[in-house]
Amino acid sequence: MCLVPHSSMTTSYNEIEINLPGRPDYMPPVFIATNHPKMPSCLAGKAYVLKYKTDECSRTARSMKERELKIPQGKDAELKAIGFLKLEPGDIVFGRDTRHGAKPGNDVILAWANGKDLFSKEECNKLQSATDKAFGSMEERKKESVRFERLPNAKPVSGSKRCYTFGPSSEYGVDIVAPCSTLKCDKGSTELTEYAKTVKDILSAVSILAVKSLETGPSEVLDIIKGQTNVIGMPRIGYEGNWAFPAVQVNLAAANAWETGASLEGVMGAFGAPHGDDKDAEGCFSNLFAFPQLPPGYDPGRFFLLWLGVYITLDQWTTLNFSGRQAHGGTAPEAPPGVTPAPHAQRFNIVSYPKETMISGCANYTMAARPTDEPKKATSAHGKEVYRTAQITNSNDDITPPLLPNRACWFREGTAVLPNASLLQVVARFGLESIGHMVSQIASDKGFEIDEEKLMSSISCLDEKGNRLTASSTEYTPSYGHTRTVKARAEATRKFKELCTKTRGYYPNKLYRPREEKASEKETKPTTAKVPKKDKKVKTSTKVKTRSQSKSRTYARIG
Repeated sequence: MCLVPHSSMTTSYNEIEINLPGRPDYMPPVFIATNHPKMPSCLAGKAYVLKYKTDECSRTARSMKERELKIPQGKDAELKAIGFLKLEPGDIVFGRDTRHGAKPGNDVILAWANGKDLFSKEECNKLQSATDKAFGSMEERKKESVRFERLPNAKPVSGSKRCYTFGPSSEYGVDIVAPCSTLKCDKGSTELTEYAKTVKDILSAVSILAVKSLETGPSEVLDIIKGQTNVIGMPRIGYEGNWAFPAVQVNLAAANAWETGASLEGVMGAFGAPHGDDKDAEGCFSNLFAFPQLPPGYDPGRFFLLWLGVYITLDQWTTLNFSGRQAHGGTAPEAPPGVTPAPHAQRFNIVSYPKETMISGCANYTMAARPTDEPKKATSAHGKEVYRTAQITNSNDDITPPLLPNRACWFREGTAVLPNASLLQVVARFGLESIGHMVSQIASDKGFEIDEEKLMSSISCLDEKGNRLTASSTEYTPSYGHTRTVKARAEATRKFKELCTKTRGYYPNKLYRPREEKASEKETKPTTAKVPKKDKKVKTSTKVKTRSQSKSRTYARIG
């Protein structure tokens, strides 16, 4: 993570508003800042500041406006003409409450972008190799699906045709977190299915890149999030360094013909329409990793933060870190003019995100199968699993369990989303918490105490190369019978709550997602806004005033 500012704190700060003539009044004005004190040293691009009100009344008004927003079609020139700002790799966007004037000290980080230069050749080759295997040969790549989508266990997210959960999923109502059901092993086996192996390969490659992109952001914020995920013992999917993203979804779509303006709703359901993700954790960030598989000359499409009025082009290896708790959406790739789209030309976005139930510490994790059906028979709501619950009410047993739980479990199917080092920490942490919860019920005068360092270090496993690994504790590991880690855990929790409170005003208070049951009705109705061609005169709607019409300002011209 970036620990020092991009420029010296003694250098004077300056900001100038950018001239975006077609920008609607509801979008915040954009300022370009020099010598911003919060500019991370890892980013070499431009710093933008968006100023708007963050009080509850303004958040409500924003929520209502976001319900009306459409995903614009068009290329960069057309988008600039209607007021959108394009972000390049290395750029960062800050939000500022209008009450703070020209003072950048209280600015909140909203988004930042990275490109291929951030990643090593080895890291890039690993993801390309995993993707090639998942997609199959050119003959196996069809317009409607690629190879992995036709494997027996592949199942898209409800309401979509080509969106897939890679990793854990949540059952709402009971707050159960488990590896996705599509990753379940065959009955009586602990071997991963071919589909699960495909997921594992993609996750092990992209998780490294997503975290690397995120860690170019400001350490003052990221350290707080990391403290929270360490406190709750969040399973680190993909690779052992993934402290940030407990969930992953991949989205695919075939390329369209040039400037057809076709919506993604037909294949992505609600995810293809403008929407906000209300089940993402406050204060945290998602990472969108663009990895389209396109022939040369194709336009890769774009991804928008709609109310903020910023976007990125979905070139291969481009990433955007942002909060999903706002209206966002994207467009499909397009073949060059006059070219019929190739069947193997595919949009492929990998979204790593902070699911709220997995960040809050209030979830129930399926650890493993129960030894027997007793004392409670398995039901659809309570299957034959041992849980690491939010209250830690689990039990252990030496009896070899039958491998027939209703849900996927972390100790078995977790191998599809966890490298061995991460699985080791999950086993040790879940075990410590289970024992600790029971020990804490013993009268205090008995003096029971658990040495978490010794307990966790007594558990080991082999890594992928056959070397033995030992679990370890940290300053955030729970304490039982003593207070060695209590202060650090409490401080990390306090800082995360403060971060959530500080950033809350910069997002709408009610998030909008189109009802999934209506997605099929809209397949032939593009949810896109028409934009003027660059060779045509830009017309200003009579219903939406632009910022240039509202008042005259001094502007800096953007290149």
